[in-house]
Amino acid sequence: MKIISLCGVTCVGKTTYAEKLVTEYVDSKRPVCLNIGLFFRNTLGPRFFEELDNPTAPTVTEHWVRNMVHNAIELSYNSQRDVILDGFPRTKDQFYWLIHSSFASSRTISVELKFCFVDEDIMRERMESRIRQNPEEEVLLLRRNQKDVALLKDVYSEARRVLDSRSKGHDGLSLTEVNL
Repeated sequence: MKIISLCGVTCVGKTTYAEKLVTEYVDSKRPVCLNIGLFFRNTLGPRFFEELDNPTAPTVTEHWVRNMVHNAIELSYNSQRDVILDGFPRTKDQFYWLIHSSFASSRTISVELKFCFVDEDIMRERMESRIRQNPEEEVLLLRRNQKDVALLKDVYSEARRVLDSRSKGHDGLSLTEVNL
């Protein structure tokens, strides 16, 4: 079983790429796909970004996100399908949780981190399109995107460091860069 983790800033194209990856599988082996951002946007609406920026927010907690990811991985493992995590991990703590969690270390599960990049002009167009759809999210979306850049640089650097050291227990970890 493989965990395909799509990492990238808001509006880079992770969801579109996830949809493309899903179509590459035979129907009976289609992966479970968990889109973290979409789930919370649909659940919380405009409060989504406010909740993410508030570390003490009762609605969106790290425990809740990890529990969702864990459940998706369990479902995938039990049905012998891969899982695509759209937008996870976003922090170094989430990265380490993913590669050291009990489900990954006690089973034959590989973790493939795909860092997604896109031309700045294309990303700006995508962001403007999303803002046109939800104008109330403009300031929060722009602020979140700047925060994502810093967080994801940390995740990328840490993943590179772990891969370069090839420490025991990380044989199933890989990292690729994808230009969308």
